[in-house]
Amino acid sequence: MKKLNFAKFIFVLIVLIFISIHLSAAANFTYKYKNVSFSPINKVSLMIYKCIDTCTSLYLVIDTFSGDSGNISFSIPEGDLFRVYHATENCYTPQVEERGAYQADDEKTIPFLKLDHCGATISNLSVTQPVTVNQETEIKAKISSPLAKVDEYQQFGGKNMFVPEKLKRFFETNVTVQLLINNNIANSTEIAVPLSGKEISFVYKFPQEGSYDITIKTIPTDCKCKSADETEVTLSVNVQPAPEIKNMF
Repeated sequence: MKKLNFAKFIFVLIVLIFISIHLSAAANFTYKYKNVSFSPINKVSLMIYKCIDTCTSLYLVIDTFSGDSGNISFSIPEGDLFRVYHATENCYTPQVEERGAYQADDEKTIPFLKLDHCGATISNLSVTQPVTVNQETEIKAKISSPLAKVDEYQQFGGKNMFVPEKLKRFFETNVTVQLLINNNIANSTEIAVPLSGKEISFVYKFPQEGSYDITIKTIPTDCKCKSADETEVTLSVNVQPAPEIKNMF
């Protein structure tokens, strides 16, 4: 009887050791970073999240930086599905992928690219009403991110894709926004547009009554763009005379 219990003990112990080894197993993996000319890209931030419930929840398992190297080697625990973010300081669009388990002693090359065409669309152009002479009028619009149209981002939610806080600046795009009144530039500013887009407002005083065309124009200026597509939207308004101030005496 004692021999039987001892045998069971040994069996259970072996099973527990096997499970422990299996749970703690990790794969050694290397990412190599190149541009379209196959030149190494350095200063890369790598963040890897383990997916839970098909990536509806993410658990951070790797957070590292390549420094001056064009490679990152790491050891990662086992898992069925991962969300991976690669972002570089060198004026390329961040790369995002979802992938299965990492194989031990394997490697993969990540190509960093620039956007062929960057365009920041404009929506919700509006002005405060009523619009009167020599009164401050607020002009508002929503500016979309050129990166929101990147195909690989679309499969992860597009403009609503989860972006780690420390990587958000890499997903911003510099855009010049101009306010034009009757085709004349009245104001201009440069903003950093996040993936989710950004609202912008201008204040303008119309000098006299009449009909005016209000135009918002966007010109992407980010170094992640190969070329920039100018976009504009126009709204016509009628400016009313200033209200008369009645003499109370």
